[in-house]
Amino acid sequence: MATLNQDTLELTTTLRKAPRNGAPVSQDYNDSCQEVLVDLSSITSFLNDSLLPILNALPETAAAGLEGKTLLADSADQGPLFRDGQTNQPLTVADCVRQLRAMIAGLETDVNDLTVEVSTLQTRVSASNQNDIVQTLQNLSQALTQQAQNINLHTQQLSDLGELSRKSKTARLTTGSIAAGQDVTMDLDWSEAFVSNAYTPQVSLEDASNKLQVIGWVKRDAGVGLSITVHNSDSANHAGTLCALALAD
Repeated sequence: MATLNQDTLELTTTLRKAPRNGAPVSQDYNDSCQEVLVDLSSITSFLNDSLLPILNALPETAAAGLEGKTLLADSADQGPLFRDGQTNQPLTVADCVRQLRAMIAGLETDVNDLTVEVSTLQTRVSASNQNDIVQTLQNLSQALTQQAQNINLHTQQLSDLGELSRKSKTARLTTGSIAAGQDVTMDLDWSEAFVSNAYTPQVSLEDASNKLQVIGWVKRDAGVGLSITVHNSDSANHAGTLCALALAD
């Protein structure tokens, strides 16, 4: 972000030891400095490794608050829907939605204009008794009407898809080797926790041996994930991969 204007935070404090034959509290002074340096190192590590990469990935307008106009839609996509053609900068979610709406509005305008032109031509041809051309134009008019309906349908599907992506979560977890005839319970975390446990999950198991099976699962507190129990019905050890999908109620 432009207001931060730096990639990392560096420590500038150093440990300065007092002479051993100095003041009686010199060792306490050195210990205090050492502790401060350890604390500052932990804070700096958190800022450099966790916080700054997130802040530096945000556009400059994010300082006003995190919302659609301050979050980038896809900084890696070079397509015209996600990148400004003049500045070559990635677009925000709000900008992408505006562009998409403009594209849909343009298509609707074109279809409406064509419909009017076809209707006008249809009237003129009908007046001259050229019925074969009239029928052709009627078919074209119906096709344009269907196209307009398809545009409206795609618009609604786009809205539904956005809502579904906000409500759904997925997760995968490798079971590790499960001993013969044993049951193992493991915790699977969603990539992002649900706001509560009001969601419906589906759990499946990828297992080449076909000897592992999910025999039960329970939701963990605060929507963070599931505790899943897997049973190995074979006389040999096997491993598999748990796959889970959940949709908020």
